[in-house]
Order: sequence, then C-alpha cells, then structure tokens
Amino acid sequence: MTAKTWARVTGLDEKGVSATLTLGYQFGYPVAIAPDGVDITMHTPDLKVIGGIAAKVSPEIGGEIGAPPSASGKIGGEFGPELGAEATIIPSTDVSFRVAPGKIQEVEALKVTMTNPRFAIDWDGIHLAVYNAVGPVTVRPFARILVTTKAGVYQVVALGVPRQV
Repeated sequence: MTAKTWARVTGLDEKGVSATLTLGYQFGYPVAIAPDGVDITMHTPDLKVIGGIAAKVSPEIGGEIGAPPSASGKIGGEFGPELGAEATIIPSTDVSFRVAPGKIQEVEALKVTMTNPRFAIDWDGIHLAVYNAVGPVTVRPFARILVTTKAGVYQVVALGVPRQV
C-alpha cells in the first residue's frame, strides 16, 4: 500500500503549542478465531463406495406340451456365491474451533512530533497482514493530529477510503 499525507498547523512557533502526527490503519472484520469465543463444531460425513457381484441360479423343473405327464416347479429358490466390497474414500471427521465477534482494530504505523507548521510524509511499499480473521477484511488508512496548547488538547482525524481485501 501507499500513503501520502500532509499536515499544516498554524501557531506551532508559539510557546506552549505542540503537535503530534500519527499515521496508521484500521482493520475491520466480521468474525475472529479467538480462544475466548464460542465453540463451533462441524461434522463431515464420510464418502463410501460399495460394489459387488452376485452369481445366482434359480433351478426349475418342468415338462413339455405333448410329452408324457410330469411335475413342474421351482426347487428351493436362488442360490450361488456373492462377492462384495466397501471402501471409505473420505473418512468422517469433526472440526472444532472458537469464534468471537469481529472488531475494528487500529494499528499505528508512524508517530512523529511536528517541528514545522507544514509537514509531509510520503511512503510506499507498506506490507499489511491480518491473522485469525474470518470473512472479508476492510482496511482504511487514517491520519491523526493532536495539538496541545495552554488552553487544552485538540484532535483532528482524517480517514482514507476503505478497501476490502
């Protein structure tokens, strides 16, 4: 990622006025894998292949028309060998993990004290990584100026365009 930021604060040359510029990123995600979350268990069924061969014989006894009288009928039903096999291709399994609600996590990448009324930062090649997040992750850059005076502390935040990664 690339970031180009500039800031201008008037009155920095006055005594008792200081300013701090902070740059960073906000990461948002809907669900997180977390040790203090809710238990989720998924059961996957197994996948089996079953096949076989059966050689069956059904003997019958009978006679022909015009032949001398004889008895007819089936003898004892079917008989013969059967050969079968069953193979488990994918065994069933249980998977358990804990999930928690997602959140917006802010990560400060750079914090500098402004010494001039105008300040610019141009950086490139920023590598970001998010772990244990489930679902789409949204990344948004931010710049924050914190101005301290004799009268109090003032904060201004500028948020960049969110990108879903």
